[in-house]
Amino acid sequence: MVDDYWVRGGERWDSIGRALPDAMCARVRSDFGAAQVLVVCGHKDSGKRVMLHQAGLDIASEWDVKWLK
Repeated sequence: MVDDYWVRGGERWDSIGRALPDAMCARVRSDFGAAQVLVVCGHKDSGKRVMLHQAGLDIASEWDVKWLK
């Protein structure tokens, strides 16, 4: 599980941002026999969301929250 990460400036998701899930998927499968990965992405992180979709990840869940005063 990757509990969020970002690319400085919000750009270059297609290169720098894509390198982490690609490397992570290859490593956890070969080293640990993992069958699934989970990457947290906020629904407003459109550049990251597009990159994750292009990397073959699908949205499995979204959370709704409410701040309590």
